[in-house]
Amino acid sequence: MSSDPANVDGAVANAALAYFTSRHRSGLLADAGPVFWVLLVGTLMILAIAAGTVAMTNNFRERALKSSQRELDNTGLLLARHFDRQIDVRIPTIATTHSDGSRPAVPIDRDQCGAGADGTVG
Repeated sequence: MSSDPANVDGAVANAALAYFTSRHRSGLLADAGPVFWVLLVGTLMILAIAAGTVAMTNNFRERALKSSQRELDNTGLLLARHFDRQIDVRIPTIATTHSDGSRPAVPIDRDQCGAGADGTVG
C-alpha cells in the first residue's frame, strides 16, 4: 500500500472540518460556521486591545499627575527657601531702623563702608 500525500492532507482537512460539517451538532451555536468564529474572535481581540489601551492610558495619566505634583512641591520648596533667604537678609536692615523710621548713620554695604578695590579701608 502506498500512501498518497494528497489523500493524507485531505483526510486531515476533513477531520478538521468534521465538527462543522457534522449533522449531529446541537446547541446554541450549532449553525455557526467558520466566518462567525473568525468574526467573534476578531471582535474579542479588538475589545482586548481597547481595554489594554485604556489601562495603559490611565497608568500613564496617573504617573504624569504624580510627576507634576512632585515638580509643583519642589517649586514651592524652592520659592519658600528663596523667600526665607530674602527675609533673613532684610531683617538686619529693618532691625537697624529707628522707631521714628530714620536709619542710623552706620553704612550697611561694603561700597558704603569705603572699602577700596584692593580691599583696604580708607
